[in-house]
Amino acid sequence: MRFPEFAARTLQGEEKELPADLPAERTLVLLPFRQWQQRQVDGWIARAEQAGWVADLAEATSGAARPSRATIEVPCISRRWGTVRRFIDGGMAASIRTPSILGRTWTAYTDVGRVQRALGLSDSDQTWVGVVQPDGVIRVSVLGDVTDRAWAAVATELH
Repeated sequence: MRFPEFAARTLQGEEKELPADLPAERTLVLLPFRQWQQRQVDGWIARAEQAGWVADLAEATSGAARPSRATIEVPCISRRWGTVRRFIDGGMAASIRTPSILGRTWTAYTDVGRVQRALGLSDSDQTWVGVVQPDGVIRVSVLGDVTDRAWAAVATELH
C-alpha cells in the first residue's frame, strides 16, 4: 500500500505535496478526519516527543539534509470546506501560536473518501497513523489511540 498523493498547507501558509514533501526519511504521519480526534493526535504527539521524534521543521528545512525522522499532523478535511479554509486554518493557528506546532500541522482540503480508500479505510471513525517515506511507501500503519502495542509497531519503523 502506498500513501495517496494530495496537496496540503502548513498553518504557516507553506504549500506542500504529500507524500513527496514529507519532511523526513521516515515521517510519523497523523491523519485525523474528525475534530474530536485531536485527542488521539495529541496522545501520539506526546509519545513521539518523549522519544525525541518531533523535529522542529523550521530547522529541518532550512537547507540542511532531510532528517531521518519527524512527526506531522495532517487534518484531512472535505474539499467542500475549502471556501472557508482561511477561517478554519486561521482559527487553528490563532489557538496554537507556537511556530514549531504550526509548521508540523498541515491541513488538507481534499477528497476524503479517495484518501480513505487508498489507505484501506471504510470510514472516518479513527485517526490513521503511519510511518511514511517521501516516495509514498507506508512502512507501518495503525488506527486510533496510541497504545503500547500501536506505539511498538510504529517505533520499530522509526528507528
